[in-house]
Order: sequence, then C-alpha cells, then structure tokens
Amino acid sequence: MEKILGELKQAFEDFKKANDERLAQIEKKGHADPLLVEKVEKVNAKVTEIDALKTKFETALARMERMSLGNPNPEAEVDAAKAEYRKAFKAFLRKGVDNGLKELSIKAVHEDVNTVTDDEGGFGVPEELDRTVGKLLTEASVMRQVCLVQKVGVGYVKLFSTGEAGAGWVGEVDARPQTGAPGLAALTPVFGEMYANPASTQRALDDIFFDVEGWLSEEVTKKFTKLENTEFTTGAGVAGVSPKGLFAYPVNATADATRAFGTLQWIVTGAAAAWATASATVNPADALINTTMALKSGHRAGSAWMMPRSIVTDVRKFKDSVNGAYIWQPGIQVGMPSSLLGYPIVENEDMAGMGAGNYIAAFGNFKTAFAIYDVGPGVRVLRDPYTAKPYVLFYTTKRVGSMLLDSEAVKIVKVSA
Repeated sequence: MEKILGELKQAFEDFKKANDERLAQIEKKGHADPLLVEKVEKVNAKVTEIDALKTKFETALARMERMSLGNPNPEAEVDAAKAEYRKAFKAFLRKGVDNGLKELSIKAVHEDVNTVTDDEGGFGVPEELDRTVGKLLTEASVMRQVCLVQKVGVGYVKLFSTGEAGAGWVGEVDARPQTGAPGLAALTPVFGEMYANPASTQRALDDIFFDVEGWLSEEVTKKFTKLENTEFTTGAGVAGVSPKGLFAYPVNATADATRAFGTLQWIVTGAAAAWATASATVNPADALINTTMALKSGHRAGSAWMMPRSIVTDVRKFKDSVNGAYIWQPGIQVGMPSSLLGYPIVENEDMAGMGAGNYIAAFGNFKTAFAIYDVGPGVRVLRDPYTAKPYVLFYTTKRVGSMLLDSEAVKIVKVSA
C-alpha cells in the first residue's frame, strides 16, 4: 500500500508540472503545444489509474478486516431456529426439498431476519445470506454508499417539515398572539421490484464442494448492483416497477429561499457544452466553487462530490484564482479519499459526462438529501427446475424504493446549453 501511495504522490507531482507548463503556454501564446497536451492527458490518466487502484486496495483491506472481526464459522448461528432454517434452505436450493420449510421460516422470523412464506412467491433467504447480499450491494453501489439506506414496510410514508414555526419578542404582560406553524409534506417513495434469474445445472448443485449460497449471492449481487445504481441515479421512477433517481427530480437555477420544495438547484458551467474558458476574469473552477457556496453551511458537514471519472480528470486540471493551488488533491494516506475543494469525491459512472445540458456533478450531504429503501421481507428465491431443463433457475426478487428528502441538501452542476 505504501508503494501505491508513493506512486500516486509522484504521479500527481508529474501531472502538476506538465499541466503548469501547458497553462503557461496558453497564457503566453494562446494555445499549448499538441505534444504537451498529449503528455498532460497521459499523466492525468496515470493519476486516475493509480487513484482507482488505491481505492480498490482500501476496499479489499476493509473487507478483510471485517471478516477477521466476524464469526469465523458461519454455520455456528446462535439462534437454533435460524440455524435449522438455514440448513433446510440449503437443501431447498440443492434438491428442491421444501417439506416443512414454510413452518421453519415462520419459526425463524425475527425483526432482523428476512423470511417469507412460499405463499408470497418464494422463500426468503436466511438472515446471513440476506446480509451478505446487502453488504455486497453497499460496497459496489455508489448511491448506497453515500445516501441514507433504511428498511421499511410496504406503504411507508415520511412526513417532512416544509417550514419553521413562527416566533417573536414580547414584553412581560404583552399579549401572545398565535404564531404560524410549519407546513408538513407527506413524501412517498417510488418503489419497484428487481429480479434476477441465474441458472445452474443440477449436477453442479449436487456437488458438495459447490458453494451454492455463495454462487447465488454473487450472481444476484452482480445483476442487482448495476441495475439499482442506475435507477437511484437517473431512473425516471415508475410506481410499482422501478425507483426514481436523484437526478430525475426537477432542477432549476432558483436559490433556496424561493425555490419550490422538491426542486433541486443547478449551477451552470458557464460555457456552451463545456467548462468556462479561462481568462483574466474567468476561471473554470468558479462553477465548482459557486456550487459549494450555494449549499447552506449546515449541510456542508458530511458533504461530498459525486461525478463520473471523465469529469474528475477535467477538474484535476483546475486551479483556484486566489493562490493558484490545484483544487483536486490526491489522498496520500490510507483511508483518505481524493478531494475536491477539500471535500471527498465519489465516482458514479451512471452520471452523464460533458455535454450541453447534462448534469455532470453534484455536491452536498447525500444522506440528508436522498433515501434508499429496502422493503421487507428482503430477498426472495423461487426455485424452478422445469422451465429450462436441464438447468435449475433461481428466480430471485428484491423490492426497493427511493425518494428525495431535502432538496436544499444537494446542488447540481449543469453544463450550459
């Protein structure tokens, strides 16, 4: 890890040197040498590559640390009912044996165990497997990492205050007239259902060395992760089908004081289909600085940037206009993410890249702004050995929802049209 940190630090120094030379040529001659521009892009790409490798290693180290702190024997479950259900569920996956499985699922039901009877379209996976799927989803999904994630029941509604209670100053014997009350908005998430239908041969399932639970969780997670992250980012939101993404909500340029509740605010880049062109009075970094300043100070604690990798490589070239410091800085310590204007960056490849009218970045407190809801009873599995013989299909479903909680807690960077 120390080697990676050293390489990242050196690569960024090489990048700054080359980019400084490029900027100096533009200031002096109005353009930069094409070979120098190519060099800058190559070094920039190297910084991106090493930075991504650092993140990958940190994720792996964190996972190993969690495993070392956990139960070394996953079979040793404390609750006998849960252990019995898990054993029966394995037999169901391998052989399709479901005798007594419904009753065992009912016995194993607990507030943090996700089980469901076969009358409801399949069997709920045991608690440990459900948590494994959830953990893998969180590690792989950018939106799950930074947004609020909660478990809820069907029909969940959240009340949100849209104003503040009235108040005033009075003398000792003055009348106390009634003051205004805050408004309440009932927010309902847009729920949808994901499904995956991985297939295995019965011969593989009969092999005692085949980890059927591990295989199922891996197959399901790969399909669910990409599907849901896209929807939580840009999904249009079709009630009963798919959730609504953060960037699908209304957005305009109106400031917080007068903008309608439920509408986000954008800050434009300042040039058509591009960042603003640098000049004596204009700095392309201004759009990003203005975005941070548009967010209320109370939301800045815990805030982060979100953008695709292509935009990260753009903003890495920007300097502030005060002291000429680069606004992107590498995380040269373990656990320290790369930062932009002092705030961490998370990369989301489901966001749009540079283009007229595109939303290319967001800044804010995502846990306050946007919520993801996992609907109980969790992941369900229906075993189907008939439809695609000789394969056994495992029709797996999971209900999820999402909604915008606070439209003032995040700001959008929009490319000028």
